Amino acid sequence: FPTEHGSPGIRLYEKHMGAALKAYSDALAQAKSIEDVGRQLADQAGGSAHGSTEVLYRLHASRLKCLINAVSRHGEDLEGAELEALRLTEKHWFTDVDSDKSDSERTVRDRVWNVFADIVGGLAHCRQVHPFFHRSVYRHAQALMWAPVFYDPISSSGSMETVPATRSFRIRGLNNSTPAAVSAQVVMSSLFDKKRAQLCAVWVTTNVASSPFQLLNTAIRKYDSLRGKYIAAYLEGLKLCNRRSEIETFMKWMYSSKRDLPSYFQASAMSAGVRPAKAQAHDPLLITDNDRILMSQGLLLSSKRKANSFLADVLIHEMSGKTVHPSIGASLDSKKTAESYLKHAYACYLRLHCEAADLKKLRAFRYGTESVPEVEAVCQAYLNMGDTKALANADFGDWSGCSRKFLIFNAALEKCKALYPTLSGTFFSKKGSTKPRKDRTDDDEPGGANKRRRSPDSPMGESCEKETTKASFEVAVPKGLKAGDTFLT
Repeated sequence: FPTEHGSPGIRLYEKHMGAALKAYSDALAQAKSIEDVGRQLADQAGGSAHGSTEVLYRLHASRLKCLINAVSRHGEDLEGAELEALRLTEKHWFTDVDSDKSDSERTVRDRVWNVFADIVGGLAHCRQVHPFFHRSVYRHAQALMWAPVFYDPISSSGSMETVPATRSFRIRGLNNSTPAAVSAQVVMSSLFDKKRAQLCAVWVTTNVASSPFQLLNTAIRKYDSLRGKYIAAYLEGLKLCNRRSEIETFMKWMYSSKRDLPSYFQASAMSAGVRPAKAQAHDPLLITDNDRILMSQGLLLSSKRKANSFLADVLIHEMSGKTVHPSIGASLDSKKTAESYLKHAYACYLRLHCEAADLKKLRAFRYGTESVPEVEAVCQAYLNMGDTKALANADFGDWSGCSRKFLIFNAALEKCKALYPTLSGTFFSKKGSTKPRKDRTDDDEPGGANKRRRSPDSPMGESCEKETTKASFEVAVPKGLKAGDTFLT
């Protein structure tokens, strides 16, 4: 890397990035001058119609990428890469620069953090100006994920660390009391604040006369690719923060959605060209047959596969952090907890819609190169139950995935089928209601004046009201009434 003040050996990367940032800066100034006089900008390349906000986003997103590229270096290259990034990014500010200190009086860490805070401010401004501008939300969340690395790139281990309040107060959306991943997840969740047909807050709009760039921007593949990127980032954040309930809620949204085109084409082809007989909730998430390979290319199925595997990972994390090894003298709560984890892990496996024998076709399961999270969750939940009599006389042979793990998995499936014979993949956690019953009063206790009827599940011995009896009576109907007329008795 060259020195900070430049040298004949400046890299081509710095020259090209400097030219790109300069072009964005000039375009931003021109766009603002056009908007100031009340004129409307022509649509930018790419099909966006957000005017100067689009250019502002691209400028600061490029600055962010320069910083990320710099702090990703290790060893001796780190300092040179950061100085190179500072030469590129300190030329284009979103806010006015504090000129009390010169660059020579500031440390590299201070200068990097100043640029980082300025970038986040610019990205947050894009969302404030245009509430439907979704690109800046993704970059804002990405920036918060990298906050611990920008603070200390040498000793930081990732986004699960915190940033001190002396630094975090300058970054919009960054909470110093929680890991940076939690703050990023909060920002990203603004695109998933409620159930939508398209799953996330991204829409496609078309004009009467569309340019070639707009046609490309509204193409279904690009639209699905954009939604898939946001969904993957949202699910990654939920996994890092171990938000099991939010993952299950999003999975319910996906299972109630309509098929996407790749899934519909595949399903209709397999049903001889007629309408698919089964809903998309019954599609296999683990593709082991070549005749279903097209189905795996769709946004909906790939998102469901990712969410289901992340849910299994969260279950494994929860089981690892809790002591759920019930013995003969264990408490009832401990046994219920272990059975609950086994039930949820089994539901994750059922959502794959594949047989145990199909797992042997997977290279990851056969050679142990990767793990199948749903299988790992079922095995761990079964071992945590403590009832492993079925494995007492088992011959494990070697310790590869097709021997020991497969025997444990088969024993776990037999246990699950015995405990939950009617369980399906649509099973999710039920949220307990914390709202008080509106129809309950102080007199609803046993012996009170307004006793309620005992439900079938209530224990014996509770008071119940008298049985309801039916009485018939006759009513005189006035003459001359027509169909649909009403009368008082």
